[in-house]
Amino acid sequence: VLDDPSTSLDHIHRQAMAEHLTRLSAARPVVILTHDAVFLSELQRASAGLAAVEFQTIEWGGNAPGHARAGLAWENETFFKQLNAIEDDAKETAKTANTYPNADDNKKSRDAYHQLRGAIERGVREIVLNGTVQPFNDEVRMDRFGAIAGFTIQDWETITGLHDKCSGVIAAHDTPGQRQQALPAPAELLEDIVRIRQVMAICAERKKAFANSDAAKAREARRQAGR
Repeated sequence: VLDDPSTSLDHIHRQAMAEHLTRLSAARPVVILTHDAVFLSELQRASAGLAAVEFQTIEWGGNAPGHARAGLAWENETFFKQLNAIEDDAKETAKTANTYPNADDNKKSRDAYHQLRGAIERGVREIVLNGTVQPFNDEVRMDRFGAIAGFTIQDWETITGLHDKCSGVIAAHDTPGQRQQALPAPAELLEDIVRIRQVMAICAERKKAFANSDAAKAREARRQAGR
């Protein structure tokens, strides 16, 4: 059990620590407690693909600290987990939405597209760019961007088109009246979720194929040997 093992480490040793603990977990159970978002991102990256990894978030519950919740905080969840949560909420909203939306319906729509916009940006970084750049990290992983091979202009148009749609719907900007968009109905939101899921799934397959390529495996082996 390690409590904040990354304390006082620079970014090089923080990354090495995450990779070492991941390797150690193959031989014994490892429990890590941390409030360091940078180190958490390193742990996520180092443990990607391992089946026996579980993340929990410690938060307040019942007006008291110490409540353990399965999974990560929203900001740290993966793209597809975020998308699944948005889709589940959209399905519930569709069950109760009025034929002609009222103020509450419109707020739910704006909130959903606000979350979807952030999820799309995460998907681009995490899946399309294969983690080549990461938040809280000034390193550009040159060994990762080969996963973008095969990315098409149609993929780009789908992703940026939906991102633009989200930006026009959410309340983050004081949009002039003549440029305001009609708020999409829940059914349209579900269709948008299907579209972004499809294109990201294709990108995820490219990412997987790249990771399994001989060239990527050889480069990763050289990187590990150099540590």
